[in-house]
Amino acid sequence: MLIRSYRLAFILLFMLFLAITVIGVASNAYRRATEASLELSGDVLTELSEKIVNRAGTIFTTAWSDLAMNTLVVGQHDIIEQYPALAELFGLQLALMPQLHAIHVSDTQGNLVMVRDEPQLLSRLIDRRGPVSKEATIYRAADFTPIAHVEGNADYDPRQRGWFIGAQRAAGQPYWSEIYRFIDTKKLGVTLAQAVTAASGYPTHIFGVDITLESLSTFLAEQGAVRDGYALIIDSRDRLAAYPHQLPLKRALHDEPMLPHIDDLVDSWLVEAYRRYQQLLDGPNCTALQPGKQPQFIVSETAGKRYLARCQPLITGPGHGEWVLFIAIPEAALLSNTDRLLSESAVISLIVLIIAVVSASYLSVKLFEPLRELVRNTELIKDFRMHEVKRVKSRFREIEAMDDAIWGMKQGLQALEKFVPADVARHLIQSRTEVEPGGETYQLTFLLTGIARFGALCARLPAEELAALLTDDLDRFTGTILRQKGTIDNYLGESILAFWGAPIPCHDGPQRACRAALTCLRQEGDRNQRWQQTGMEPPRNLFSIHTGTAIVGNIGSRQRLSYTAIGDNVTLSWDLRRLNHRFGTRIILSGAVREQISDAFWVRRLDRLHFNDGRPPLELFELIDSRETVLPTKRLDFIHDYESALEALLDGAWEQAQQQIAELERYWPEDHSVQLLKIRCQLRNPCYCPIDDPLSAGLLPSGIPSTAISEQTHVTA
Repeated sequence: MLIRSYRLAFILLFMLFLAITVIGVASNAYRRATEASLELSGDVLTELSEKIVNRAGTIFTTAWSDLAMNTLVVGQHDIIEQYPALAELFGLQLALMPQLHAIHVSDTQGNLVMVRDEPQLLSRLIDRRGPVSKEATIYRAADFTPIAHVEGNADYDPRQRGWFIGAQRAAGQPYWSEIYRFIDTKKLGVTLAQAVTAASGYPTHIFGVDITLESLSTFLAEQGAVRDGYALIIDSRDRLAAYPHQLPLKRALHDEPMLPHIDDLVDSWLVEAYRRYQQLLDGPNCTALQPGKQPQFIVSETAGKRYLARCQPLITGPGHGEWVLFIAIPEAALLSNTDRLLSESAVISLIVLIIAVVSASYLSVKLFEPLRELVRNTELIKDFRMHEVKRVKSRFREIEAMDDAIWGMKQGLQALEKFVPADVARHLIQSRTEVEPGGETYQLTFLLTGIARFGALCARLPAEELAALLTDDLDRFTGTILRQKGTIDNYLGESILAFWGAPIPCHDGPQRACRAALTCLRQEGDRNQRWQQTGMEPPRNLFSIHTGTAIVGNIGSRQRLSYTAIGDNVTLSWDLRRLNHRFGTRIILSGAVREQISDAFWVRRLDRLHFNDGRPPLELFELIDSRETVLPTKRLDFIHDYESALEALLDGAWEQAQQQIAELERYWPEDHSVQLLKIRCQLRNPCYCPIDDPLSAGLLPSGIPSTAISEQTHVTA
């Protein structure tokens, strides 16, 4: 058991029981309050629904009343002769009920009297009693006084409108038209129409009241039902006859003649609540369609949140089907008071818990905080982040002993890191596997460094100065390689063998190796200034970069292992570094590296070398600088001319090669690679290399007589 203090165990158990008690009491109180609030919310929702229905019904009831009154006023009289009185009457009715858009009456001859309030209050008269139909429009002020008169021919014929035809067929019964777009305002709406019949039973006049859907939507928005709740008027085809305009739709409807569908709402919870209500009404065991049997409310759930909804019939009539009022409200809005009471209780409970937690924490910090720091130190050591490990102070002897052990382990691993690559050590620790001899084949990029003519340097420098030189160079180069995520395989005298690709895969190893070599080359500048002060020529480091497969792993005996890379490509990398002597270069790349870095670095093709063992020829390149550096035009011309001369020489175009080499020698007489081209061209031997070159035996092509080689003039690097 981790906790060995009875006092601490008692405090923790007390906190646990206290928390369980508080949470249990609060949860039960919230559950009971929620049930009561939900029942009350159903009553509130029903009352709200009926209230809106009654208010909306007032609009339609007033429209019916106006129609009935108008039919009594007109009777069988001529509407043209009664135009002034009818206009006054219609204007008064519109003023009393702003939700109405227009009131009009027409007869079977196509005569019309209308008063409309949008977009400008006006009265309109269409007279078809004469041979030419006439139309007179009077624009009016708010008090119905005339402002302007406009007269012209009448193009509008009410007898062709759907509401006129439908009212005729209704035989004196009120008729609701289909939803359509008004000609004058281009707004969607419906017309409530009723026919006045003569003694013969035939209609003589058709009265109509226009109601825009926009006015109904405005009416719904003004109700202010409940926070976050909405009231919608939906027709029998699930279209939104009226809805608050702040509700977003999935598609724009500005220029569409059709109404939006319930499924066009962006708020999916409204759609799902409506569908849930429909499923309940259409269920096989439901009697909701019977009068007085509609459910009080239903509860739907969307995205983990609950919503209350209710439908109630609004109007029903021939011509357009049934309209229903649909109200949906988030349960959270109805339970806001309950949530507030719960929040207050939770705050009080939280204060009690905080006091208990603070008290217990103060007592436990002395024990558990040091343990957390020890765990953190072990994680840092596991990731080889030794510099972040800190000593842990504690009054407990056991923790002090653990801290001493961890600190000693940290110091030992820091010492091990100087002999084993950090990536290798980290991999061994994290893999938790036993180290055994063995290896795997990887695609690696090798970087080798070394000081030119190191033997001569050893002969003329004291041991102390030589050691200081090596330490300075190796320390700088090691830091550069590690920053480029390279693995340092080994130090061999003045040389460093590093590679990319193991134990951690690396897809951009050639680029990193080139950046590391160029950085190491630039770092010679500070050291060379100190050498120049002594009057001695500063030593130069030579580099090679090569890509190829190699066996990487724990190589050695079971008593002593070394994480290293072996294979022909490792040996070839060493040979490439020594070829810098032949060409007078500092960094040599193989063709395999050049294929992957040519777009990012300036390179110069040096040569093509052949092997005696039948391997393909080896292309050599000189790494010059990053493409981010702009090379002088003279240097670029030299690169181009040298590569052109080399290509001519390798193709056996001796005369062309001789001319190009002579031009190169004119401007670059001290360049070793140019002198080597010159000798090879003179000997008509594209594969010539100096006889004192230590690589000659391995890189000469087969078939060249040794006597010919001994007679050749050679260039020493």
